Amino acid sequence: MKIIRAIVAAVCTLVLCSCKTETPVHPPLATEASFNEDAGLGRHLFVTLSLESGDKLLFVVDTGSPCTILDKSLEPKLGKCLRTRVIHFGFCAKNGARVYNAPKLYCGHAELVTDDHILTCDLGTIFPDHSVMGILGMDCLKHYCIQLDSAARRMVFLGRNEPTNRNLGRPYPLHMFFGGVWVQGSFFDVNSSGFRLDTGYPTDGALKPRLFLQVLAKNKAVPTTPSQSPKGPAPYGVQFPKLVFGGQAYHYLMLDDNKMLHNNIIGLRFLMRNFVTLDFPNRMMYLQPRTEHSIDDSNPTNAPKTNP
Repeated sequence: MKIIRAIVAAVCTLVLCSCKTETPVHPPLATEASFNEDAGLGRHLFVTLSLESGDKLLFVVDTGSPCTILDKSLEPKLGKCLRTRVIHFGFCAKNGARVYNAPKLYCGHAELVTDDHILTCDLGTIFPDHSVMGILGMDCLKHYCIQLDSAARRMVFLGRNEPTNRNLGRPYPLHMFFGGVWVQGSFFDVNSSGFRLDTGYPTDGALKPRLFLQVLAKNKAVPTTPSQSPKGPAPYGVQFPKLVFGGQAYHYLMLDDNKMLHNNIIGLRFLMRNFVTLDFPNRMMYLQPRTEHSIDDSNPTNAPKTNP
């Protein structure tokens, strides 16, 4: 499985420096999109969005990407190319990118807010087994309070009139800088550390090598098949029968020791174990663990389970 990594934030800061709005923008009513049943189970989270022309496009939702990116096949619909850039994906792969004025993107009938510019590149080199036409990045997501309901397989952009006083689960403050989203806490049996929130990382997460060894020394673990890497060494992953995240016990977590990463990661598979609210305008994440599904430790692709 090829793991999409974050695009270098400094490049995106230079390229996508302007924004269509100065304040958080929400659709007047809740807008939602269905996502795939195997999101977080070896696959990314895919949703279908539309262009103003009505063309429906498959997107990966990626909080690890500062930018929204379209496949280069859509360039004839985007007008004049403004300039070109080199962007860096995971495993040190380099891809040429072109900068265009951002087209209008819609979730249902609601127009989504993005930066004034988007990038294009050959997404087929990253997703060869999918018809992925775009990556929805933080330039868009940061404007919304988003809920990921893994039981119903739906992603909701909350509207202005949505209730905010209901129990959404345990709160975690978010920190947003350099195009990324970060959370600080005691996660995966690691004492208070910073973790990047990355829905583009399909496993439960990854730890810096030193922390990975510490967790491995304290906990029973079962080696798993190394993830495939297009370039460079593949990350070494293990499955932990039980780890604690923010005081909550989770079972059969799959963590990577990815020496090519410089951050701790909270990945998509972990988030799918919860009912997730990502309130980006107010810089808060809420996690409500799911308990109705089980997972077989001999088959790590089964639906995750959490036990209090």
